[in-house]
Amino acid sequence: MDASSYSKAVLEFMDRVLYDGSSSLKDSQQGFPHAVLEQLVSTLSGKERLVTIHLGLEQLSMRYGLSFCAGRPTPDGLEYDAAEEPTHILKNNSIQALAPGSWHSMQDTYFEHVHLKRGDGAHVELDKTDTRMVTLHWDKEIDRMYQETTRNLNDTFRLVVSSVSIDHDASDGGHAGYRHTVSFHCEQKITLAWKPLLNDKHDPSSIFNFKAADYGVMCPPRCTKFKRP
Repeated sequence: MDASSYSKAVLEFMDRVLYDGSSSLKDSQQGFPHAVLEQLVSTLSGKERLVTIHLGLEQLSMRYGLSFCAGRPTPDGLEYDAAEEPTHILKNNSIQALAPGSWHSMQDTYFEHVHLKRGDGAHVELDKTDTRMVTLHWDKEIDRMYQETTRNLNDTFRLVVSSVSIDHDASDGGHAGYRHTVSFHCEQKITLAWKPLLNDKHDPSSIFNFKAADYGVMCPPRCTKFKRP
């Protein structure tokens, strides 16, 4: 996503994904050092490593669970085994190990209280076909975006996960309309603040440079196959 698309997707999330259909969700953008996520991914072998973001909620605050797996190449993409429970949690701009069994209450709170405005109608409760986790490719998307964006700069950077809402068709078996998903982008430390490294320029030779990585396989509806568009 370029800067304009990212800004629109964030605004759509703020309008369409609400607590009990009325209150905005908090802490939906979380930043952390690239090296922390890189270390967790490094335990996997090969170059088809996948990062799964699990969607959870504590009161009004978004919580992102993280799990990791290696994809298995197939003629039409990858197969993967999505973990039902994350091993780590991203909260307060920090990735921490997650105690076994502690995620379920956060996932349950998310599904009990998040209401989604899929189109022009009212906000509705989530159902069993709504996404509970989003899987992105580490080597070919998240890490590539980070490397392309920061390679000619010399400063302090971080990765940021954002909640976004993007319009989908129903070709994957899920709901048509807007869904809750996530994106990754880079930010640069500027004095006491962080500057998003996003623009609207198009470079065919460096497609992730100053862009947000947002292509993730949503589960449901697609929980075992990773295929790029």
